[in-house]
Amino acid sequence: GVARGDAAAAAAAVRAAAGGAVPAGTSVRLRLGKPGANGARPLEALDLKPRVDLAVRLERNADGNFSVRREAIGVTATPQRLSGRVDDGLYWALRAAGASPRAAQDYLRTIARAIDVGEVARGDRFDLVIERRASADGDSSLGPLLYAGLDRAQGADVALMRWNSGGEEHWLDALRLDSETRALIWPVAARISSGFGMRRHPILRYKRLHRGIDFAAPRGTPIQAAADGVVLHAGRAGGYGNQVRLRHADGTITSYSHMASLHVAPGTAVTQGQVIGTVGSTGLSTGPHLHYEVHRNGRAVDPRAVEGVASAPLAGEALAAFKSRYARYQALPIG
Repeated sequence: GVARGDAAAAAAAVRAAAGGAVPAGTSVRLRLGKPGANGARPLEALDLKPRVDLAVRLERNADGNFSVRREAIGVTATPQRLSGRVDDGLYWALRAAGASPRAAQDYLRTIARAIDVGEVARGDRFDLVIERRASADGDSSLGPLLYAGLDRAQGADVALMRWNSGGEEHWLDALRLDSETRALIWPVAARISSGFGMRRHPILRYKRLHRGIDFAAPRGTPIQAAADGVVLHAGRAGGYGNQVRLRHADGTITSYSHMASLHVAPGTAVTQGQVIGTVGSTGLSTGPHLHYEVHRNGRAVDPRAVEGVASAPLAGEALAAFKSRYARYQALPIG
């Protein structure tokens, strides 16, 4: 029964205060004025909680306009652990253990990262940790899934934990934190015009070791990182012209030379396949091409003989912190 103009103004004000759309199911308290000639009633005040940590109050001022007040609500977040045995079906076993429909669906999606959920069998045991949020005014809600584990009678167990690294969230398996070898990719899709080994330099006119391989790619061709790594150098490098050097997790270094343009800066992390620049002909070069090198233990090696680089998802302090949190989750009481 609120007047159309008031309804539109209130909706816009609340959306702005909440930082987006108000979730379906949110309770709203209204105070309305006396009906006008057309039967519509003016909105005098509105209260709602679009989030467990935020209250919004809208109130009509003496001038007839609305004022909006946002009130932050203190929230305590604690992990809650649920566990149980799979009988007739994993979803219903999760629900019977106290998981909400959303939590059960999140668990199934997360486990599917590691195994085919259809392979979960009767007698397997599930284990999950959910964040429970309690606000200072007495409300509570379930937050995100933090951990998804599965103890299987047949097949490998799973222990996936949510982890933030470099501003991005990942699901890492606590049972598989050892290093793994990941194949390098070619930085450009082009033919190799010169291989690794001794050769007569086309400009200097004497024999010397060609420390990498050349790709005959046209000027402007995107150059991709051969593997995940960190940019050690991005800039001029003498006869190499414009060059990018990447350090990978196991200490392997790859370099990309004679580039026309550079798309990365020193110190930044790059992922395999990310474009780091374009092919050019800078430095001692007879024409557009990419000179690509791989160094191990301080020595240039033939890139075609390198199967991959070893990487571990975590190391050092990050690994210790991950293991500590995993131990805390395993020590939580069930229920």
